Amino acid sequence: MPATHTYLAKAYGLVIFAAFFAILTFGFGAWVFWLLSAIGIAANLEILFILALSPTAPVDVLSVLHVKSRRGP
Repeated sequence: MPATHTYLAKAYGLVIFAAFFAILTFGFGAWVFWLLSAIGIAANLEILFILALSPTAPVDVLSVLHVKSRRGP
């Protein structure tokens, strides 16, 4: 099973925490969900690109830029 553990996916986890904290604490509006959705889509697109570019199942690939260095010349 691929387990990319990208920087963007880790940042998405922090944004989820911050967004729900802001909603529950300060009562922020729907724009927080739109921002959360945009970051989540970007994180998942990066993972899809990593899966498409990797010749084998990727494990602990930090970003799309790191896939190229693992592929070799």
